[in-house]
Amino acid sequence: MLKTLLKYEWKDTWGLCTVCNGIALILSVIGALMISLWHYSDDRTFTDTQTTMLGVVFSFYIIIYIVSVFAIVLVMKYYFFLRYYKNLFTDQGYLMHTLPVKSTDLINSKLIIAVLWQFITGIVVAICIVLISFSFTNIFAELSITDFAEAFHDIEIELEELMKGIPLIVSAVICGLISPVFEMLLMYMAVGIGQLSKKNRLLLSILVLIGIYIGKRFISSLLSFPLQMFVINEDPSLTSVNIGSVLLTLAIVGSTVGLYFLNKYFIEKKLNLE
Repeated sequence: MLKTLLKYEWKDTWGLCTVCNGIALILSVIGALMISLWHYSDDRTFTDTQTTMLGVVFSFYIIIYIVSVFAIVLVMKYYFFLRYYKNLFTDQGYLMHTLPVKSTDLINSKLIIAVLWQFITGIVVAICIVLISFSFTNIFAELSITDFAEAFHDIEIELEELMKGIPLIVSAVICGLISPVFEMLLMYMAVGIGQLSKKNRLLLSILVLIGIYIGKRFISSLLSFPLQMFVINEDPSLTSVNIGSVLLTLAIVGSTVGLYFLNKYFIEKKLNLE
């Protein structure tokens, strides 16, 4: 049944998500073309007035581009927050909860598709950054075989150093993979808490989510301060960094598992479809 739920979840979400990612890519291509045109204006092909106007238009576009990409990322993220609430805790929930499926299947189908789209959006944003970055320079025209050989030599040296910190690398990979799951489950938890109310459940869910993020930021600041002081005063060894990264990863994984079962509890024991 989970496979069927995943199929319909993907079918219902791919349209908006594809459009959002497509807009980000189109804006990046347009931005890259404008930057290339700006470089072209340096050849004195344009008059001073035309160059000035082009610079103004280019500046406005870069501002709009940055705001638009951030807005698309936020829309993608909070779209799944709202979808989780509407599908499971409103009138639509009456249908969803009468299906012959387990509560874990409902959570898993929402979570897997939401996280998958977060990764896709992350890849798209990375492509956008690369497009804009490379449009600023003619670096490829200036590279030689010697440059590539030196670059690969530097990479080889860095890899030798990194291999000494395998726990750090593994921890970073695990955190990178688990963080989107953790973030989505935090949103689901806010929905679960908000739906306990009889009125304004969506508003309460949003306020709970804001409170969670403020609390998370505050706790991160408290934990990061002594860590920064330790780094400044002690110059930590690779062993200390490895141990710290492993402990942090275990904390994130444990919190993620706890959030999952908390959301399961809200659906099975505290469901309120009133």
